[in-house]
Amino acid sequence: SAALGIATLSHCQVSTNMLFPNLLRVLKAHASNAAAQLIVLASLALFAALGISSAHAGSIVVGRSGPTNGCTVPSIQAAINRANGFGGYNVILVTDDVANEVYRENLNLTNLRSDLRLEIIGGFNNCRDLTPTAFGKASIYGGGTNAPVMNIGGQIDLKLSGLWMEGGTYGISFVGTGHVEVTAVTVNNNNWSGISVGGS
Repeated sequence: SAALGIATLSHCQVSTNMLFPNLLRVLKAHASNAAAQLIVLASLALFAALGISSAHAGSIVVGRSGPTNGCTVPSIQAAINRANGFGGYNVILVTDDVANEVYRENLNLTNLRSDLRLEIIGGFNNCRDLTPTAFGKASIYGGGTNAPVMNIGGQIDLKLSGLWMEGGTYGISFVGTGHVEVTAVTVNNNNWSGISVGGS
């Protein structure tokens, strides 16, 4: 096992499987060069040629303003539970449409279904237009409880980006197997340490 304290983790990667209607606006806002956009457009064309529809996967938008304003669910945990119900590839887009722009949650990602592939992406103003915030990250506060802000366990395929986590025993605790990829995530001011990793 290993533990890290205050940390900001960041690396660049173009993910060609982010092929959902809501994400087209996200790509326009966040892709910093023409090459990245060309890769995504080429992937969309390939999937269209193969007859694969974006409806086969879920795009879940988190915010408190309700479905009429484009929000799917009001909390990140509710989005995780919804994605786990769907299975397959799902992306969760976390907006600042929450009280004081802070999600007060201790997130549980344990015993998820084996076919779930999940991306959680923060840093959007609201559910309707998904414009990026100046801060670029969704804030999650663990409430100072005796639990991690994000508890990850079991077999998992997970990507995290654009998040700020504080106020837990750890920002992220991972005990399990599989793949967890972290991009532009800050863990800060947690009781024990920033990130704890066990398993393989």
